[in-house]
Amino acid sequence: MTSSPANTYYLCFPGKGEPQPWNPFEPGPKFYAGSVYFSGVLRAMEQHLDRAGLTFYLTPGLRHLPTYGSDVVAIVHGDESSRIPLYFNRIRATFKCYGVEQARPPSLLARPSVTNLMGHVQYFRDAARRLPGRLQYARQRQGRPSPIYPIPLGYANQLALPLKPFEERGVDVFFAGSVRHKTHPVWSAKRWVKTPKDLARTTMLEGLQQAQNDLPNLTVDLRLQSTFRRSIQASAADYSEGLMNARICLAPRGSSHETFRFFEAMRYGCITIIEDLPPHWFYEDAPAIRTAGWRDLPAILARLLDDRDRMRATHEATLAWWQSRCSETAMGRFIADKLNALD
Repeated sequence: MTSSPANTYYLCFPGKGEPQPWNPFEPGPKFYAGSVYFSGVLRAMEQHLDRAGLTFYLTPGLRHLPTYGSDVVAIVHGDESSRIPLYFNRIRATFKCYGVEQARPPSLLARPSVTNLMGHVQYFRDAARRLPGRLQYARQRQGRPSPIYPIPLGYANQLALPLKPFEERGVDVFFAGSVRHKTHPVWSAKRWVKTPKDLARTTMLEGLQQAQNDLPNLTVDLRLQSTFRRSIQASAADYSEGLMNARICLAPRGSSHETFRFFEAMRYGCITIIEDLPPHWFYEDAPAIRTAGWRDLPAILARLLDDRDRMRATHEATLAWWQSRCSETAMGRFIADKLNALD
């Protein structure tokens, strides 16, 4: 059953023509990976929002919107560099995936490695990209800048499956995804220069192989894809069923520290192993297992699998965190509360 929202919604993709009207109460467009999650978020928001007649743009764009004003709200996705939209102070509020702060890489003296070195290179490259927005934000500091709220990515290629009891899950460790973001031609320097994603995921696979050597009874479901696009286009049913059958999910960094996989794993109650995360409010008490480097993976897995009580407690805490912080209901209420509090 569909319904009519009290506000107006558009999908707005720069360079793709006119904004596309969108009703969150109807099935979302298949070409946008986050449409199902944000449809649920906005449906929940509609139940708690005190004001009607707002215009929402769901967009990756950072320079322009079709319209501006105190009745316009932007929901920004797809900006892995964590930049401030240049239009932020011309609208009522901005809710932004990837936020405007990135995880700082650890000191090279404390953690010397090629992976950490390339992480620093990418961090400072992205810092340069963030500079125009930060300068504009600084100019508005004397006034009352329109707020920018970080929000989670949510899930992409995932179904709403019934929760499988933790004890009935048949796989210890699960990973599905790519090592490289995309394949470049042989003449491109990007084909030969290793990115932080390449290095982190290659090291993760080496650590997983070592864990399999050390732990003969370890069951692993490893599904490698050639590119990120192929990962998103893989069968949602197969991916979802595989993830739901796993007790532990590996969530290495991608082009940024934030990934859909992290939220997808937490949504299903998997014990999730991660690296560094940005200082966003919804990560503060996430019950994930943090690692300083994927070479530590064999030891982490050995300790986890030897402590079933800890695994059960982490599983339950993970489900509770998802429901209270990042579920469609929780995020819809968060957005509504923030908009209701504005003058």
